[in-house]
Amino acid sequence: MKWSTRQDWAARPAERIMHVNPTRGCVIHWVGGGEQENDEHEDCLMAVNDIQRYHLQHPTEPYVDIAYNLIVCVHGYVIEGRSTQKRPQVRGGATGNMNGSTLAVLALWGAGDRHPPDILLRTLGEAVGWLREHASAGDQITAHRDHMSTTCPGDQLYASLNLIAAYAAGEPPKPDPKPKPDPKPGKVPPDWMGPWPYPADHYFAPPPASGYRTPSRVHNGKTDKQAYDLLQRVRRTLRWRGWSLVAASGYYNGPPPPQDPCGYGFSEEICKFQREVMGTSGDGYLGPKTWDAIRRTPVKP
Repeated sequence: MKWSTRQDWAARPAERIMHVNPTRGCVIHWVGGGEQENDEHEDCLMAVNDIQRYHLQHPTEPYVDIAYNLIVCVHGYVIEGRSTQKRPQVRGGATGNMNGSTLAVLALWGAGDRHPPDILLRTLGEAVGWLREHASAGDQITAHRDHMSTTCPGDQLYASLNLIAAYAAGEPPKPDPKPKPDPKPGKVPPDWMGPWPYPADHYFAPPPASGYRTPSRVHNGKTDKQAYDLLQRVRRTLRWRGWSLVAASGYYNGPPPPQDPCGYGFSEEICKFQREVMGTSGDGYLGPKTWDAIRRTPVKP
């Protein structure tokens, strides 16, 4: 089993750590939304960092850390969340009143992704099996939707719970004698990149109360779901074209922008691109010129 530690994704320290006795077992979650599958494992680590950032800044839920005990991705890694290899029995925060008797396992997967590949299901099973052995988790494997009013973890992952359970028990199914080829393309522009017109009459900026100029429609990742999804698409495009913020010393390896106009750290990435690629001072605003440069600048080798 391959591991990525909290240090690998530059986790912030937990504000509080509570012990749990997960007698009922594990609950499977997903990220949801659109496409969450990443081409590179580095992007998965950055996604986990984003999730923790979102949870710790949540306006209504008093999260003390990322909500999930373990996270898994399509690259076959189990990523430490609240639970670590040295500290497995930690109370999760993703399943409401079930947090006191279960542990939460998150798949980096969304509604816009393809059918869950075997490596994702197998790694989910490995994560559950590890929690049974090292955190005394019970044998039950359920989904978020079994306990709360939600569609999580999506129909396809929900239909795969028995297969995940088989992997968790060390009893994987027999391989398909004629495995289907992976439909994921190589280094060609992926479908999600699509057309690239700058949204008309939109400006990526802080909420109006912050004092910045505000046209008739303001986009901000903290207050506008449409803006958040669009900014995620911009972030994925930056990754795919070779521009990364990850450094050995932490999450962001450049000077911060003057403000965070887009919210949730998007501006840090945009600012870095403006300074290193466009040759500007870097204000972190996603205007039409930056938007166009992100799509047209040649891919890094």
